[in-house]
Amino acid sequence: MNATYEVTPEMLGLTWGRLLMHAVKGGLLGALVGGLVAIIFHGRLSVETIAGAVIVAFLSILPMRPFSQTKLRLTDDSIEELDGPLIPKAAIARVNEYSDENGAGIEIVGDGKPRWLRKYRIFVPAALPEYQDVRRVVEHWTPPQMWHRL
Repeated sequence: MNATYEVTPEMLGLTWGRLLMHAVKGGLLGALVGGLVAIIFHGRLSVETIAGAVIVAFLSILPMRPFSQTKLRLTDDSIEELDGPLIPKAAIARVNEYSDENGAGIEIVGDGKPRWLRKYRIFVPAALPEYQDVRRVVEHWTPPQMWHRL
């Protein structure tokens, strides 16, 4: 087996409307924090500080969507993000299964050495058309005690 799957931002729940809502919330939080910092350190409320905080908070959320598009490759003995980690089936530490509507899918966590360096994670969204096939293969690779439903 050697299959490649395209994961789009929509499959991850990152629609433009949802990102815009997060950007507005980030902008409001940035204005609040910027205002408090201005009052604490300058003793007065400065429009420039608040405007800068709002712009930075708003613009920092928007690049999430283009960076969330990726490809997954599933082979007989590994799963890989083409721009990220490769996890061999023998190195799977655990599989987290998420069932909430915004982030449903499985997260495959690989063993990292040293243990605190567990950055080897691959998320397979449930909105992927071939999700059940990928899930079946990963279930075949791992015993049931490695699966955690969250």
